Amino acid sequence: KRKRDEADTADNEHAKKPKLDEGAGAVTTEDGRHPDAKYSLFVSNLAPAVTEEDVKKIFESGVSEARVVRDRQGASKGFAYVDFEDEESLTKGLTQDGVKLGGRPIEVTRSKTLNSLQSQGGSTEQTLYVSGLGTNVTRE
Repeated sequence: KRKRDEADTADNEHAKKPKLDEGAGAVTTEDGRHPDAKYSLFVSNLAPAVTEEDVKKIFESGVSEARVVRDRQGASKGFAYVDFEDEESLTKGLTQDGVKLGGRPIEVTRSKTLNSLQSQGGSTEQTLYVSGLGTNVTRE
């Protein structure tokens, strides 16, 4: 039990989950970044072997940060967020939609922020999928 607790603690220490900064009332990640990045693109359909450096190279200049999202084991989830220094660089980045990276055409769209989803009437609800249930389990 002790080893499992230590492993869970280590996993939680490395997670970049949003947290509430009670003083300012703003949501930030543990590394101090605001998840509502102004000049951010969402890049999907990434091959499993694609790294942050590969993503940065595709967008050339103006990239301040690229983050490939990974699971707990460190495997890529197939998408990334790319932050740009300014609107002009972000606009150039949008032109990379469809460019092949790691043998796959990437999809590039402007990141949706929590504020933009809420202002457009979008939902912040999440869906939980459960599998492996017994045959006698019902919806209720």
